[in-house]
Amino acid sequence: MLKMSAALRVIPLMFQTLERIHLADVSGATGYGVVDGAGNGMSPSWKDFLLWYDRYRRSEQWNREMSGTFLDHQLYDQCLARRVSLIPFCPEERSLVHGDYSFSNVLSDGKQITSVIDWQYCSK
Repeated sequence: MLKMSAALRVIPLMFQTLERIHLADVSGATGYGVVDGAGNGMSPSWKDFLLWYDRYRRSEQWNREMSGTFLDHQLYDQCLARRVSLIPFCPEERSLVHGDYSFSNVLSDGKQITSVIDWQYCSK
């Protein structure tokens, strides 16, 4: 378990690393959203990707995944509805997004970030 003092020392390093991730050159790839094996986003636009997620959350698979969780489903649905209402205002800029950037997926020796792992939800 990460101690609070260690976490506080690492947070600025995490932001620096996150900025470097977002500044990575993605011009050699196409598409938006979750990437395929070739590094290309699987949606034609960022808005299409975000709307895909909204359609997914109404699927049977989503309902199975959400059943039994501690989440307040009504509040979660309200938050997602608000998110959908903001999609038209999203820019179509592309940058590398880790998708699950947290203490669990960042390794550090306490002085620097040594690795970022678990790129399963990487997108552009």
